[in-house]
Amino acid sequence: MKTSFIWDLDGVITDTSSLHKDSWIETLKSHVKDESESKITEKYEQFFSGVPRIVGIKRFLESTISNKEYIQDIEGLAQSIADYKNRLFRSKISNLDITIYNDALSFLQWSKQRGLRNGLASQSENADFVLDKSNIRRYLDSAATGLTAKEFSVKPKPNPDFYRHAAHLLGVKISNCVVFE
Repeated sequence: MKTSFIWDLDGVITDTSSLHKDSWIETLKSHVKDESESKITEKYEQFFSGVPRIVGIKRFLESTISNKEYIQDIEGLAQSIADYKNRLFRSKISNLDITIYNDALSFLQWSKQRGLRNGLASQSENADFVLDKSNIRRYLDSAATGLTAKEFSVKPKPNPDFYRHAAHLLGVKISNCVVFE
């Protein structure tokens, strides 16, 4: 019997996925001068969706820079760009009210009232910040995030290990969960 729910955050509970995208595109425009905004947007869609930020930026850089030898330290460059995007995202979101989708909020409240368990499975390393700012954490029994994945050496989404990690933190078997992704 399904007794628990595992939720993604950005674009499922909160309307923050567009802010992530805008922050990435602004970051990439400021760091990659030889690409048009439309090309950057196209590559964002291709390389960043649903993967950890470092994976996305490395994919983007590898597709953009023709001379790979030009970049001695792609890891360092990717981390620097990812950190810049993270600061930009946090700056933008700090000044906004986070929109919570009404259907998601109603379902979270409904399930909580019935004693069902709700867990988070968000690859975002900003998930805790968004949960606290939006006051959604009170409806969740656990949160698997990009940070907990690093801490426990869990493979990132879309690998099923991430969802198993979320179920483990929730204290239930994955077979007893419904996932909202």
